[in-house]
Amino acid sequence: MTRTLTPAAKARKAEGRTEEVQRRWDEWKQRATPALRRHAEAVERCSLCALPLQRVAQAFMAGTAPQRALFLNKPEQRAYNQFKKDCPDRGTRAAEFAAVFRAEHRHGPSAADLCDALWPGRRQDMSSSRRVRLFIVHRLLENGWLVNAPPVPWTLHPAPVPPRPAEDRPRSGVPAARAEA
Repeated sequence: MTRTLTPAAKARKAEGRTEEVQRRWDEWKQRATPALRRHAEAVERCSLCALPLQRVAQAFMAGTAPQRALFLNKPEQRAYNQFKKDCPDRGTRAAEFAAVFRAEHRHGPSAADLCDALWPGRRQDMSSSRRVRLFIVHRLLENGWLVNAPPVPWTLHPAPVPPRPAEDRPRSGVPAARAEA
């Protein structure tokens, strides 16, 4: 027989969980380096994001998971290909968005924040798979548009020297000076 909790009992149970998360979070911050603690507190206190404490604490305390290569299944690949088609200037837009977000929030955007900005109104194409969003961010990192500090969350920022757009790059290995001639 399952026991149903009253609303008051549910509230007490949730409060106990919140207190435990707060205790563990405070302990984690005491062990963190000053720079990491400042970053974590910037995310925790960001009034623009207003993220729940449990989400922030979980993201920072999760530890490091080995980065595995991302492979997309066919529906995910179709969503990614549609994203590339809909957003041909994704690198430039991603770098600009990350810079503005960082200036306003004092921390970098999440993968979801970035993808929502790059592909507005299309979250349903990516929401079924967090992997599509992560793949988009991975490709932007690989192509030199963004930089982050894994495994620390909310650290995306524009690359110091973004790559040249594809149309500006020389073709077939000919140096740029010769290609213009």
